[in-house]
Amino acid sequence: MPKYLDIKPEDLKKVNNNRSNREAIVIDDYHLFIAEFGKHYGWGGVRAILDNEIDTDTATWLILAARKIDSRYAFSDARASLIGASSAQSKKPSQVFKKATADLVRDMKADI
Repeated sequence: MPKYLDIKPEDLKKVNNNRSNREAIVIDDYHLFIAEFGKHYGWGGVRAILDNEIDTDTATWLILAARKIDSRYAFSDARASLIGASSAQSKKPSQVFKKATADLVRDMKADI
C-alpha cells in the first residue's frame, strides 16, 4: 500500500492561503517585460528598471537583442540535434558527423 504525504491542517491552511493569494495577483505585459529583462540581465537589471535607472528605449532594445541571442542558441541547439540524428541514422555515423561539424571545429580553434 502506498504511503501518502501526511499534511497537517496548519500546513494545508498555508497552501490554501498561498493559492488564493496567487489567484489574486494579475500579471500584465509590464510584469512580463520586467521578468524577461530579469531573465537576461539579472536582479540588477530588474532593480534598474524598477528604480528608473534605465530608460524604456534602452530596456526595449536590450530585450530585443537578447531575444535575437536566444534565437541563435535555439538554432544552434536545433542544428546540433539534426546533426546528431542524421549522423546516427547514417551508414557511417562518424564520417557524417565529422563532415557536418567541420566548420564548427574550424571556428572553435584559436586564430594563432
